[in-house]
Amino acid sequence: VKEGRRYKKFVFSGHIGEKAPLEIKKEWIARSEKRDEGYLLVPESDIAHVFSPYEALEKHMENEHVNRLVSTLEDAGIPRNRIGLYGGMLAGLRNENHGRGYKDIDVVINGLSNLDIVKALGRKYGGRSDHTRDIPRKRRDYYLCLWMDEHTKCDIKFSRDENDPFSFPKDFDVSGVSPRYFYGTVVDDSEAPTIPASWRVKLVDGRIVTVSTYLFWYIGAAWKGDDVLIYGKMADKENTDEENIVLCNLYHHMRVVTAA
Repeated sequence: VKEGRRYKKFVFSGHIGEKAPLEIKKEWIARSEKRDEGYLLVPESDIAHVFSPYEALEKHMENEHVNRLVSTLEDAGIPRNRIGLYGGMLAGLRNENHGRGYKDIDVVINGLSNLDIVKALGRKYGGRSDHTRDIPRKRRDYYLCLWMDEHTKCDIKFSRDENDPFSFPKDFDVSGVSPRYFYGTVVDDSEAPTIPASWRVKLVDGRIVTVSTYLFWYIGAAWKGDDVLIYGKMADKENTDEENIVLCNLYHHMRVVTAA
C-alpha cells in the first residue's frame, strides 16, 4: 500500500488448532459440535475497519482494466451500484501479477438475479481455468471467471440482497451423524455463486434435497444439469423443513462427475 505497510491474508477453514497464526486470537475461534463447524467470532471492538466494496470500485475506476470490466457488466444489464471490488484491491493493496502473467481482479455483484447475465458473459469470456487440480474451482471458473483479454482475469462472486433466497438450514443437528455418499443431478443452481452456497439436487432415488455449505472452496462448484457425487452429512430431518445435506468441513465434498 502507499504507506508502505505489509499485510497478510488468512483463509479460515474452521480447523485452526494449536498452530493458529499469532494474528488470530484463540478466543476468536469457536466450534459447534451440533453443526460440526468451526468459525471465527470476532468482537466488534477488535475490528479496526470495514471496507466497502462499492467505494473501492469508485477508487479504482481510473484503472483501465477495471473500467473495461465495469463497462462490460453495465452493458450486459448489471447496474453500476451492484458492482464492487473485494480482495487486495478492496484494501488498497497492489494488484501484482505474481508471475502469472495477468491482472487478477476480484469482483462482487450484489443480487443473485444477475446470475444469468454473468453466465452469458461467462460463455463469451470464460470457459477457461488456470487451476489444474482444484476440481471445484475449475467448475466455478467456467462461468464466474471472465478473461477480458490475455492479461486480465476477473473472478466474480455474489452477495445476496434482501430479496434473495437463503436455503441454508438455520437450525440443524449433525452431531453423531456419519457422512455418506449421494449421487444426483443439480436442478437449481441459483444460490451456487455465494456464501453460504446451496443447490437443489435430484438424487438417483428421485428425492429432491438441498445441498449447502459455508466452505468458500465450493462456491460455484456445480451448475444446473451437472451430475454430482456428494460426500456430506444428512441433517436431522426433525429440525428442518426438508432434507438437507450439509458439507461441514474440508473432508466433505461435492464433485462434478458429468458436466452439463
